[in-house]
Formats: sequence, C-alpha cells, structure tokens
Amino acid sequence: HNLVTLHIIKALIQTCHRDLNIFSKYIVKILNQLLDTRDLEITDLTCETFIIFCNYDDGSTLGVDSELTTDYETLLKKFAGFCNYTNEDSALSLKMRYIGHRAVQAAVTSSALSASDFKTQLGFIFPPLIVTLASSQTTPHKLETSGSIDIRHSAIDNNKVNDQVNELLAAHTISLLFGKVTGPLIRISLTPLFGYLNEKGKWWPPHLAVKIMNLVLDSLQPQYRYLLVSELLNQLETTDNILNDKHASIISVLDMILNADVPLVGISVLEVLNSLFTFLMKTTQTHSFNPYEGCNIQQDSAATTANNNEKSNTGSHTNLIQHKLVHSVGGLASQIYYENQLNDIIGYFVPKLRVNTSLEYVDDMLIYDYRLIVLSCLDQVVLATKKPVVLGNDSESRIPISPNISLDAWAPALGLLHDDNARTRMMFSKCLNRFLQHLPSKIRDDSLRQYAIESSLITWFIMVARFYHIDSLLDYMSSLQEKRNYSAADDLLLTETVNESELQTEDPESFSMHIESKSNNNIWIDRSTVVEMLSKDGNLRDETDTHGLELEAKLFTEWGSNAHLIVRNDQSVRSRLSHESVEPKPRLSSPWELSNIEVSVINDKKDRKNSIRVANLKEALVGQVVTADVDDVDTDSTQSNSISAHSRQPTALSMLKTKTEVNALLTELSLSHVEPSTISLLNPPYKST
Repeated sequence: HNLVTLHIIKALIQTCHRDLNIFSKYIVKILNQLLDTRDLEITDLTCETFIIFCNYDDGSTLGVDSELTTDYETLLKKFAGFCNYTNEDSALSLKMRYIGHRAVQAAVTSSALSASDFKTQLGFIFPPLIVTLASSQTTPHKLETSGSIDIRHSAIDNNKVNDQVNELLAAHTISLLFGKVTGPLIRISLTPLFGYLNEKGKWWPPHLAVKIMNLVLDSLQPQYRYLLVSELLNQLETTDNILNDKHASIISVLDMILNADVPLVGISVLEVLNSLFTFLMKTTQTHSFNPYEGCNIQQDSAATTANNNEKSNTGSHTNLIQHKLVHSVGGLASQIYYENQLNDIIGYFVPKLRVNTSLEYVDDMLIYDYRLIVLSCLDQVVLATKKPVVLGNDSESRIPISPNISLDAWAPALGLLHDDNARTRMMFSKCLNRFLQHLPSKIRDDSLRQYAIESSLITWFIMVARFYHIDSLLDYMSSLQEKRNYSAADDLLLTETVNESELQTEDPESFSMHIESKSNNNIWIDRSTVVEMLSKDGNLRDETDTHGLELEAKLFTEWGSNAHLIVRNDQSVRSRLSHESVEPKPRLSSPWELSNIEVSVINDKKDRKNSIRVANLKEALVGQVVTADVDDVDTDSTQSNSISAHSRQPTALSMLKTKTEVNALLTELSLSHVEPSTISLLNPPYKST
C-alpha cells in the first residue's frame, strides 16, 4: 500500500504541479512517515518522489506555514542522516548513503533552499557532505565533478553504487550549493565547514580543507571569489596568537587560492599584501626565517605530513607557514587587476628595506634578517612576472598581457648593492639580476623599430609614386626593397584595413626573429634623392612654386620644428607684395571715417576690406611708410620756390625718425626663432640623438 501511495503522489505532483502549494504540506507529512519504515524499497521510492517534489516546489509556502516549514526541515534532516548511514551490511549502507546524497542534491537544486531559512537548511545539508569527503581515500586537491551522476537512477538493482559514486555526488552537490550563493551568504555557507574542522580537529593535515576550498573556488561566481580570501584572512585574525594546525591549514588554502589560475576580481591587492606580510612578520617571533628552507613548498603537503604529524599537536608548522606566505605573495602578484599593480607591490616592499637607515633592529629583529624576509617576498614577485598573465573576468574575454615593472621602482633600493652585509648584497643582487634578465634589450628594440619605420616609409613612398605617377621615385624605392630582401608574405606592409584574425594568429616571437635577421642590413632611404625627385614633380608643387624651391625647403625641414611655417610666411608675403604692387596698399583704419552716415554700404565694405587685421599688420605698416614718403615728396614739389632747402631739412629728419620707430615695431612683431627638434622620423636611423 505504501508503494502504491508513493506512485499516486508522484503522478499527482507531475500532473497538478501548478497547484502544488495546495497539497504540498500533506505530501511532506506522508514522506516523513514513510522514511521511518527503514525499508530500502520504500525509502528509495520516497527519495524518488522527493526529487520530483523538489523539481516543482518553489518554496513560496515555506516560512508562511510554520507547520510545513518544520516538517520540511525534519524531512531534510532525515535524508541528510542517510548520507553517513552505517550498518553491518555494507551493501545496505552504500545504497542508503546513495539515497541520502540523491535527496540532498535535490534539495540544493530546489528553489526552496533560498526561499526559506537558508542557514537552517544549510546546517542539515552541508555537514554530511563534508563527512563524506573527509572519509574519502582519495587525496587529490581537486575533485572531478564533470561526470556527475543522474540522481533519478534508483538504488535498487544498481550495481554501480560504491564509495566513489557517493563521493562524486557529494562533491557535485557542494559545487551546486556554492554556485547558487551570493554575497553575504558565502560567509554563512563556510561556517559549517570551519565548525566541522574546529570540532573534529581536522585542520591538519590540510588536504581536506584545501580539497573542499578548491572545489568552492571553482564553483563560486567570478565576482564573489575574492570573498574567500577575505574570510580566510578573517579566520587568521580571530585565531589564537600561538601558531597551530589551523594557521597552517588556512595558509595552505590561501596559497592554493592565490596561486590558482583563477582571477579574483574585486580583491584589494595592497590590503591582502599587507595582511600576508604582517602575519609573516608575526611568525618570526617564535621561529627565525630561513630563505633557503622550504624550497619544495609547491609540492603536495603529503610529503611533509608524516614528519609533522607527531608535532602537529604542538603547532610546530612555522617554517611551512612562513614559506607558504612568501609563495602567496608571489601568487597575488601573478594576477594583474590594474595597470600599475606590480609597481605598487614593489613600492610596498622597497621602503621596508630601510636602505639608508642606521638602525640595527626593526620589529625586534636584526635589520639584516628583516631585509632577507623582504627580499624573499620581492624575489617571488619578480618570479611572478615570468608567468603568462591574463586580464579579464572570464576565460573568453581574458586578454594576455606582459606585466612590466618600472626601473624607477628599484632605484631607492640600489644602495643595498654596497651594503655591509654580504648576505644582503648577494640576495638583492640575485633578485635584481633575475628582474633585469627579463627586460627587453633596448638595442634590439631600437633596431626593430628602425627597420619597421624604414619598411613603412618605403611602402608609403611607393604608394605616393604610383598615385602621382612619379616613375623615378617608384624605381628608387623598388630597388631599396630588393636590397633589403623584401618579401611580401612576411614583411611589414601598410594596409587600409586591419585583419583581426591575422593579428591573433601571428607569432610575435617568430616575427621578431625574422625582422631581427633583416635589420642588420643598414640600407636607408637617401633623403636628398627623395627630395629631389619630389620637388621636380609639378603635381606636388604649389602654383607659385615654379622651381620647387618652397617644396624642397619643406621636405628638408626637421620633424617638430616650425621652420616650414616661417618659410611659408616669408614667401607668401613676398608673393603678395609682388602681385599686388599695382593695387592700393592696405591702410590703418580711422574711426572718424566710418562715422559718416552718408557713406554707402558698398564703400563701407570696401574700406573694411582694406582695413588692417592681424594677418597683414606687418605688410600694412611697410606700405604706410612708403605712402608717407611719396606724400612728402609730392608736398615738397608743390610748395613755393621761396622755401629754402634749410626749411625742408626737419621734414627729412622726422621721416627718418618715423622709419626707425616702424622698424623697431616690426622687430617686436617678429616671430621668435624655434629650435628644431632632435627627434627625427625622416633622418635615418630614426631615433633620438
């Protein structure tokens, strides 16, 4: 009868799922009663019915109906208890655990999980999953959850049920659980894990904590992953001052997270860096730091578990903690979240080297020992620059970049190269040398740059020669290409459009090697030859530039100077004076001439056209002086013959004085000489002098 009842309930839920809230309360009561029978077949069918119920239940009545809420939580607790079911019959135990994990996963996928009291339901669901993974015999840090098991498969007559299947179900359920949580719920979700590890003393060895936290890291939404680091640092601060197993396990988890190839978008880099370094200095109070120990910290902790198990109760993991903290600093630097991140990290450590200090002790330790710790962290940061770094929130949009550290960031620390302590000098030299080895060669970059500019100029001149039909220029540039071993397939070309697919598939290293092999051919464009060809071509000259002298002067002008402006202005002035000598010269406007209301509009416009503006001020002043000279001569010729030469002498002096004043004014109006730039894009080899 019980089996028939369960089949009826299954059909009812599937048929009337839109009205499930009407009778969901009674379904939960029936399922609770049937679980008490402890009959395997009934329990398995009850689990199957519960899976269908969770698939349709939205949890809207939970929290509203207190009786339903209590019954539902009781049902969850019973199913969760089956996850760690023990019996003398091992086959029965496996099947009952399989049933429990199926039901728990169904509850996690249900909308009712977040609709009601999340914390209470989590307290029933998460601990059995932790126990299952804790009893696992497998030791890898990362569980495979890609091959998930269909929870609709019954436990009856299922020969595939074993411990590995249950472990896989538990891991997949945890992945689904943390894939749904957001924001503040992450801290609540981690509380059962930390509580279990504290209560059961499972912090050491750190395999369990690392394994579960790795699973959580991969399951969380990308924008919430950085909260794991914040919560772990908070656990460090709230733990006892005496270093113990919990410290070692948390640091191991931090090391795993910060060195994983997973972006922690939103993380406060400098705050986390300060917390790591502060805790590192705290560990030196009980154990001195040795930079030459712990070289194998990246290996599995299982290798050190056997040696440390006997000492785990005394909390003697200081050496492991110290070197994992240093390694975590390098992991933090390996992920780039903003442009100047590495410079900021270097800028955090360099002042701590206390290069010019006369102090013998810093933080109650010798200055030399203190510097060794800082230099060890700096060395890890430099090592992080070797790793391929990507920028972005997800795997599809992440862009590979080349992390760069400014040379100026190292300048304040260069004094350590002549420090009194040989160990400090050696450590800093090693770190600096490792950084300098990965700097691009300036000579190599200059040669590549020169070759690229030359190739682009040749291509551009060929385009100009073809467009304006300058055969001599085309022949000259083609001969240069032949001498440079030009190849259209792999050389630099100017194109009107950008082919994104070619840019993505191009191998920069092979391209650089190809260019470098050609850049040794010092074949440059002869500027004089090009200028001569261009200036002789009439298509490129102005109408007034009959002999091409103006174009030639422009082409010989250095890049960045204003010499071509001066040449152009002088020639344009001379040109206008020569062509307009027969026309009336511009004159200074008189305010009273335009005050006559009887002047016509046409005459008014004509006067304004001949008025002086900034552009022709100099020309007008010269014309004004010439006009004054002519007027004085005319006036003198019409005067009476009785006027003597002695009476006309003051007029010549005043005219000379006027010319002197005008010349002084013109001198003040002259443009200042601008020094030409020393940087040239026209003169080979195209570099600063």
